[in-house]
Amino acid sequence: MRLLLLLALISVAPTAVAQINPREVSTYGAAAFYRYAEAGDLTIRVQSWGSVRFPGLYQIPMGTRVSRLMSLSGGPQYALERRRQDERTTTIRLFRPDSLNAEPRLIYEQEWVNGAEAFAQDPALREGDVLTVDSVVKEGYTWRDYAPVAASAASLFVGLLGIIISATR
Repeated sequence: MRLLLLLALISVAPTAVAQINPREVSTYGAAAFYRYAEAGDLTIRVQSWGSVRFPGLYQIPMGTRVSRLMSLSGGPQYALERRRQDERTTTIRLFRPDSLNAEPRLIYEQEWVNGAEAFAQDPALREGDVLTVDSVVKEGYTWRDYAPVAASAASLFVGLLGIIISATR
C-alpha cells in the first residue's frame, strides 16, 4: 500500500512543479503577471493598464523603455473597426510613484491620432511605474445620421404646405 502511494506521488510531482508560460497565465483572467527577463537579469516590476491586449503586471529587465513595454503588452486594442470618417485617438501616459506624495505623478504623455506614431520620447522605466493606454473613437457622420433630420424637415415642409393650401381655399 505504501509503495502504491509513493508511486502515485512520484508520478504527480513533476506536473505540480511545471512552469507556466506567460501566455498561458494570461488566459486565466483579464489581467495577469508576465515575466520577460532572462535568468540573472536585474528586473523591475511595472504595470500596463487600459486598452492594451495584455494588461497586467510585468517583470522586465532594468532599462526597458516605454516602447518595449507597449510591444510586450500587445499595443493598443481598439473596440471598433475604424471607418474612414471616424477619428481614433490613443493617449499613452506613464505615471511614476513619488516618495513624497501618495499620488503618482505623470512623467510622460503622448497622443496618437488615427494610428500608431513614433514615440516623441522613450523614457526608461523604473520600479513601480504604471503605463496607461486610453483609446477613444469619435464616430463621424454618415447618411444614417442625416436621414432623421431630412425626414423631419420633409414632414415639416409637407405640414406647412398643407396649411398654406387649406388657407388659400
